[in-house]
Amino acid sequence: MADLIETQMNVIGSLFIDIDYSIKKVYTRLKPEHFTHTKLKKVYATVQELYTLGKPIDVQSVANHARTKDITELELSEILRKCVLSTPTTVNIEYHANELIDNYKSRLLRNIVSDASVADERNVNEVIGETINKLSELAADRKTTSKTLKEIYEENKHKYFNENYDPEYLNLGFDDIDRMLSGIEDTDLVCIAARPSIGKSAFVTQIAYSKAKQGRKTMFYNLEMNDKQVIDRILCSETKIPFDRIRHAKKFMSDEELRFRDAESKFLNCENLIIDDCGTKTVREIRNECKYIDNLGLIIIDYLQLLKPDKGRNGNKVQEIGDISRGLKAMAMELKVPVIALSQMSRSIEGRPDKEPVLADLRESGDIEQDCNSVIFLYEAFDGGNNLIKDLRNVKVAKSRQGETGKTKIGFMGKLMTFYSLDKTNIQKSIEAVEKSSESRDGFMVLDSNTRLPWEE
Repeated sequence: MADLIETQMNVIGSLFIDIDYSIKKVYTRLKPEHFTHTKLKKVYATVQELYTLGKPIDVQSVANHARTKDITELELSEILRKCVLSTPTTVNIEYHANELIDNYKSRLLRNIVSDASVADERNVNEVIGETINKLSELAADRKTTSKTLKEIYEENKHKYFNENYDPEYLNLGFDDIDRMLSGIEDTDLVCIAARPSIGKSAFVTQIAYSKAKQGRKTMFYNLEMNDKQVIDRILCSETKIPFDRIRHAKKFMSDEELRFRDAESKFLNCENLIIDDCGTKTVREIRNECKYIDNLGLIIIDYLQLLKPDKGRNGNKVQEIGDISRGLKAMAMELKVPVIALSQMSRSIEGRPDKEPVLADLRESGDIEQDCNSVIFLYEAFDGGNNLIKDLRNVKVAKSRQGETGKTKIGFMGKLMTFYSLDKTNIQKSIEAVEKSSESRDGFMVLDSNTRLPWEE
């Protein structure tokens, strides 16, 4: 303990021997709570405050600023005098500061272990999650993340007007949407929202498998379907075997088996798509799991409102969803991995003639639109006579922090669980031609390998 007091005195002494040199060495890392000596802690807190305010730092100014009933001006002057006399040099201030930080972490570690050992009446998984989170924060080096404009530019200057630089932005695979988003960056949170039965789960499942095939390791948290239901949708899209046949047919028809075996071989070689269908997760649990996945390139959550809050809000769903969306954004920033989260929309859209959503339709929280870098809506498409076009979906990019907002249309063949970009031709005729060229056997639509689908033209 005596050595620890001496270390604290050396830090304070260094500050008053050469404030300009010493404060820059410790200001961003050393905090008042790292001190154990009450009065030295008060002195350091005062020095930090004066430095932040741009005021002069000397014995008199600190004495005036720190004067309380617990420490008199005379006593403070004597403390500072002893600190200066006991400090032979300022060169070692960083070393002494690190000693104080390590001692502080050691004290916290003992408290964390103690708290975990007496928490036997609570959910054990919740205790483990909280403990891992506390240990991760404790292990983190609290160096400042602030940088000067010069430092930021030096790190990034090779990215400008450089033919040899190819940024690894995430694209969703739909030309018009990707053009508006202008590339999803590693720390982005993207919200894709739709009403039920629009195909939002099929949409993100297609994105997940596509990115995994391209080599981007993808963690897919499906809180609404089991893992087989996810695979059913991928098989349907990959094999061109309609969804109802994937689920119910007993025998292959035409050349379906060749296509099925080809998809099967791809599945058996695909280790980049990881599916979790546990049904309930907290953001903290997802963060702790994803933190230890090597080369993770994408996190998808279907859907946001099914996540559990890390802490209860007495049944206030709006506040809980707000906490969840902020947690997802913080996770994307910390892990440097883009996060795509599906969201429900409110029923208010059903009362509008064009069914066009707005940001206020995001269900149960306005925080989602604040936290997300981009918000994308999927909704029904209608013709000029206000008749539903079942094989088209409207897409509205309602928020795009790095790109532009706008609207477009994409094709959706529900029987094959496949979305595709339109080629600006009369896509409805193409879809009708596909359906006419396919056979119907035992009540199922059957396609052979020669059938050209709209996205294959």
